[in-house]
Amino acid sequence: MFIRKRLLFLYFALAALLVLAMIVAGNPVFSKDKEIKLEFADNFISYVIDDENGAVLNLFAVQDVWNKNVALENLITSVQFENPNIEVVDFKVDSGMVHQGYKLVNFQVTARVLTGELERENKLKIWYGDEKTATYRFGELVVQNGAGFEKGHFEPARSYTASVPSLGLDMRIKNTSGQEADGLEIEDLSGDISHQFEDDFKIGPREVGHIEVDGFGETEYDFAMITPIFSYSLAGEEYRYNMPGVLYGMTLSDEDKIEKIIE
Repeated sequence: MFIRKRLLFLYFALAALLVLAMIVAGNPVFSKDKEIKLEFADNFISYVIDDENGAVLNLFAVQDVWNKNVALENLITSVQFENPNIEVVDFKVDSGMVHQGYKLVNFQVTARVLTGELERENKLKIWYGDEKTATYRFGELVVQNGAGFEKGHFEPARSYTASVPSLGLDMRIKNTSGQEADGLEIEDLSGDISHQFEDDFKIGPREVGHIEVDGFGETEYDFAMITPIFSYSLAGEEYRYNMPGVLYGMTLSDEDKIEKIIE
């Protein structure tokens, strides 16, 4: 009887070890042959974060699922920028279609700026479970909070196009002040993108100005989120107004997004 009990104990112990080995082998966090392969797009985000609760920043990537297809939304437990002045408040991982062995992934990272300065970053640290981490270059991020931008002179008017295929602007803004605005210029936080208007282009008091720029900047990005900064003068005083943000390349299909990243 004693020998029989020992044999049963050994049997169940071996069975338990076998089950544990299968779990470890099937978990991408533990299994070396199931290493997560992510490639981020050339994302460019130049954004004024007005909301103290943060803004949602879209970082696109593709996951190589040719051999192993792991659901990242169930695996990733945390993300963080290396710049400590850009705080991640929340995040969400959205997976799209699979095309040519790659799955489209959108990291929706809600972030806020903890200083009054311009903050930059190009790396995102990702936690897979509680221990395994990896750091990726995702493009370029330039952010600032809304302090220091003028709020009382201009406002969006009529329709405002928030998402367009490529870099450019087509919007109308109303001069709500009682003075004519001149010295008009469009730029972004990074200084990489700018457009100067003709000297005779002015926006009178209470008038609506049509801002139309076919393209600006020399660098092409896969996807971009940009807050256009509208610089102008009123009675000789210079001001800066942060327009509502514009998304570039987001209207592409998932298939086109994947091809844009892997090309």
